[in-house]
This record gives sequence, C-alpha cells and structure tokens, in this order.
Amino acid sequence: KDSFAGTSERKGVAKLKRCDFAISPNNKYMIIWKKSDDNKVEYSLYDWKKLEKKPNKYPDEKYILVFVFNRQKEIFDFGKKLAKKYGYKAVSINTFWEDFFNGMDRYFWNCTPNEFLYLLSHAECIVTNSFHGLSFSIIYNKSVILFQKNDKGNSRMLDLITRINAEEVINKEWKQKVEIPKIDFKKINSAVEIEREKSKEFLKKSLSKEKWNENNM
Repeated sequence: KDSFAGTSERKGVAKLKRCDFAISPNNKYMIIWKKSDDNKVEYSLYDWKKLEKKPNKYPDEKYILVFVFNRQKEIFDFGKKLAKKYGYKAVSINTFWEDFFNGMDRYFWNCTPNEFLYLLSHAECIVTNSFHGLSFSIIYNKSVILFQKNDKGNSRMLDLITRINAEEVINKEWKQKVEIPKIDFKKINSAVEIEREKSKEFLKKSLSKEKWNENNM
C-alpha cells in the first residue's frame, strides 16, 4: 500500500513501476492498472456504485448531505436551512464528536468508505468544504455547494474546479438564495473526460519510458 501524494514525477513513476495494482479515481469509474506476468500494464473499469453499502439507520426521506471539516458551524447551519426550504432532512457525516451537537436530523459517526459513497450518491445535494466531497459529487453528477475551508487546503479544490469548468459549485448565488444549484454536468463531464485521457496517456508513456530505461541500462 502506497500513496503518490506529494511525489515528484520521477519518483511517482518508480513507485508505480513497483506496484501490482494502481488505483486512480476518475469520472464515474475507478481505473485499476494491473501489472501482468509479462510486465505489460492493463486496466479495467469498475463502477463506483458497486462499492456502495447502505448504512444502518438510513433515512427514508430525501435529504441534504453535509460533509464538513474543521468544525465550520456556518456550513452545518446552511445545510439545515437548505434542507428546511425543500422539506428534506439534514444528514451529516463526520469524525468529530463535537459535530453531533450541530442539530442535524441524522448524524453518521465515522462511517465506512462504502457507506460514505452510498450516502453521497443518494443525497439530493451535497454541502461540503471537502476535496473528496467535491470530487465524488462530480463523479456522481450530484448537485454540490462548495464552501472553502477556514485554513489551508483550498488550492487543490479550486484547481480542480478550474480544470473541469465547474465554477458553478462555488457560485455565491446558491448560498444567497439558499437553493440547490442547477449544474451543467454535460460540460463538466466533457472536461473530466479530457483530463482522464491525459492521465491515462501520462501513465502509459511514463511506464513505457521507465521500461525502456531499464532495458538500456
């Protein structure tokens, strides 16, 4: 098990070369790169929804999902206000015990990744300041309202938004009107597909280059 976060291109390729599997999340699918016996690289696609698991005490009513880091109470308050406007429940996922007291209709403490996927994919809208909350909302084509964190950690979210033409998720209009955003996912999905193909080509070329270097040492 290894992570590529904060890794340079050269070291990242070397890490990938040692892996039996490399998992890369992309739009609607998870790409799994598998190294076969003859050292060629194959990949297959798995639908994220196959990994979902319905949690215990799952709400029967429609709900707004609030997924917040750094205990930013104003985001919980907005989620509750949004849910009330539409007659939905306000549901949150977190690992901070203090968040239990934010007055949500349902609070899921430290749920599994599979349960997280289920809760997110079945929500009417996601209110979040999380990179993963944003990313999986995009994957599932779910309406999402993004708040920025009150500390560091916003740059990669803003970079992702710019890359995939998803500026609508940070449009202040939705917060001012307290409305579920109408997001043009056709445009976003097209941009994501372009980025996904770039990633695949980079991996293929990097691995081919690494193998060429080994054979010519």
